[in-house]
Parts: sequence; C-alpha cells; structure tokens
Amino acid sequence: MLPSQVERLFDEAPAHYEEEHQWLFRDFKAALNRGEIRAAEPDASTKSGWRANAWVKKGILLGFRMGAIADMSIDAAKQPFFDKSTIQSVHLQLPMACASFLADPAFAMAVTLAAE
Repeated sequence: MLPSQVERLFDEAPAHYEEEHQWLFRDFKAALNRGEIRAAEPDASTKSGWRANAWVKKGILLGFRMGAIADMSIDAAKQPFFDKSTIQSVHLQLPMACASFLADPAFAMAVTLAAE
C-alpha cells in the first residue's frame, strides 16, 4: 500500500500538503531508516548488479518537495546550515583519529578517488 500512496502523492502533487501527507512521509522515512525499503536492491540480472526502486526514489524526492527550509545550524555564527525540515540532521561523534583523517585534504582526495 505504501508504494501506491507514495507514487500517487508524487505524481498528483496537491497545491498544499496536508497532515495526512506529512504522516505518509514520516512512515515512509521510518521504513527507509529501518531498512525495510531501499532505493536500490541487488539484482544479478542487471549489468550493474543493482535495480533501482523508482517509487522509493520518488518518496525521497517528496521529502524535499514537502519540506520547508529550516535552520539546522549547530553554531550559526561559525557555520550556518540550512536544510529541508523533512530531512533529519545527524550529528556524528568521531574518534580523534578519524577526525584527523577527515581533515587531511590528501586523504579526503584519496577516499573520493577510491569511491569513483
């Protein structure tokens, strides 16, 4: 049922999102965070080995469409940060060793190149 509701809300966007739409997105996001639904799944029959779930991608895009711009700064004076109200920020506590690697531009470039 969730796939059809997300697809309908995405394809037939209302002029104003009601509380029921907000609850639908919250349920969708919770299922996504629990790993019950995925934007892509392994699929050995494809060249890449993955298959995209279009309805899940539409659900993620709904979150951006439905959200308002919100100030999510930890310290706005030092580094202001704004995002959509429907997207939850995550604050990471990293061990000092990890933080020093992340702060090293050469390491960051190596990680970026390895990911490509």
